[in-house]
Amino acid sequence: MFGLSVIGWALLAASPPAPPRACAVEVEGMPVAAMRHHRLEIGEGGRRPLSRRLEVPLVDERVQLRVIGPRYGGARWLSRADCAGDDPAKLVVAPRPATLVVGCPPKGMTIQCTDCPGVDEDALFLPKRFPAIAMSNHSRRVELVLRAPGYHVERRRFLLLPGPNELKVGLTPLTLPRPR
Repeated sequence: MFGLSVIGWALLAASPPAPPRACAVEVEGMPVAAMRHHRLEIGEGGRRPLSRRLEVPLVDERVQLRVIGPRYGGARWLSRADCAGDDPAKLVVAPRPATLVVGCPPKGMTIQCTDCPGVDEDALFLPKRFPAIAMSNHSRRVELVLRAPGYHVERRRFLLLPGPNELKVGLTPLTLPRPR
């Protein structure tokens, strides 16, 4: 009986390690505060809330991971080989381009951005045609010049975040002198 258990032990010791059933994944490139607005899509539709570090089930040999949300995005294929070591696999995400959403602008309003990267600082844009701004960081402060016929010109410092940014317009009307 002792010989049989030594053989069994030798067989167990010689067998390759079982493939991992789950893999530790660490998300890089976005602030933790923004993660609550994003989800991790695993393969063909499995979704879960996003966090800095999470365990991803590995049912197949490879699975695609995608970060879904308004401000950041990223994707990668994750294989069993990526999970063989002790270090977590990295999922690098990047900020989406910043866009402006302008609610109820006055008729004929234009927007000029004096320090938006990749945008001619002298160009004037209609609110619906304002270009997307490439983001290399979590935020960028820019100066917007808002103009509309019958209103005072307004210069605003504006904090752009990746993805959609709501611009509230409250231009001051020009006052005309009253006839005497």
